[in-house]
Amino acid sequence: MQTFLRELWELAKPPIAAVNGAAVGPGARLALACDFVLVSDASRFIWAFTKWGLVADAGGGYLLPRLVGLPKAKALVMLGESIKGADAVVEGLAYRHVADAEQLDAQADALAVRLAAGPTRSLGLSKRLLNAAFETDLGDSLELEGHFQALATTSPDLLEGMAAFRDRRDAEFTGE
Repeated sequence: MQTFLRELWELAKPPIAAVNGAAVGPGARLALACDFVLVSDASRFIWAFTKWGLVADAGGGYLLPRLVGLPKAKALVMLGESIKGADAVVEGLAYRHVADAEQLDAQADALAVRLAAGPTRSLGLSKRLLNAAFETDLGDSLELEGHFQALATTSPDLLEGMAAFRDRRDAEFTGE
């Protein structure tokens, strides 16, 4: 599980989770390792470590504080609190709440299409930069940003994005 979570977190493509029910244990952490989490009213993130005498696992000790902040992460893990539906967006666990659960998969699919049509190379570089934000200081972050920006400027997607902006049209990125 740890290997899979790390690969998901570091994946150059942005994974999307659509949670429509209980997300418990490693299943909850799988969702948290995704870049975009969509939830419905039926969604519920549950941390039951304290009820079983276990510690946070499957990346929960790393991901949870980064998403909800340290005080809330401690409450979720140590008190066994849960977060439901739209509150997952408010608390920082999810990107979007979809009131109509029947539309959850359709909205996740639409988001995937939107991301796939974007400049996927620069999206992957931006993801790496953002994921490193809590492990670096400002100077190192700026250096990494400059390196990634230099890589992005070698992509044909940059020329297409600039031409589309100039021509006032939607860009047709290739991901190169």
